[in-house]
Amino acid sequence: MYSINSHQKTHEMKILIIPFLLLPLALAGQIELKPAPKMNDIGEVRNGGTWIMTLSQSSSDSSYLLAFRNFEYQHIIDVKGFSIDKGNIDSFYYQLKQIITAADNNYTMKLPSGQDLSVYVSKQKISFRIWNVSTWSYSGYISAKQLDKLFGKL
Repeated sequence: MYSINSHQKTHEMKILIIPFLLLPLALAGQIELKPAPKMNDIGEVRNGGTWIMTLSQSSSDSSYLLAFRNFEYQHIIDVKGFSIDKGNIDSFYYQLKQIITAADNNYTMKLPSGQDLSVYVSKQKISFRIWNVSTWSYSGYISAKQLDKLFGKL
C-alpha cells in the first residue's frame, strides 16, 4: 500500500542525497593543475645499457634531483631519489669524490630534507642507500669516472 508518508520520506531522501552527489564536483573545482617543472639532465650513468642513475636540475627553483634505479628489486623498475639544493651541490660532489677513494666503509650524510643518505664504498665504487619506512632502497655501484660523468665533470 502506498501512503503519502512514504512518498514524503522518499522526497526527503532525494533532497539529502543530491548535495552529497554534487560535493565532489564542488571540490574538483578547487584543485589547481600546474605544469611540472622542466628538468634538465646534467649527467646519466648506465652500466651496459641498463640505466643506473641521473642527476637533473629543475628549471624552476634550481634544485637538483638525483634519481636512481632501486636495485632492491630485480624484476620491476622502481625509481628512488633525493634532492640537493643548488648551494650544496658542489660540496656534495666533492665529499663523494673524497669518500670514493677512501677505504671500504659506510658513511651517512644528512640531507636537507632530514633524511639520512647512506653511502657505501666498496673497491673504489659508491652506492647510495635510503631508508623508506620499512625497507632500504639502494642504487647500483658507480666508479669515480661514472661519478664525474653524473655530475657533468667529463
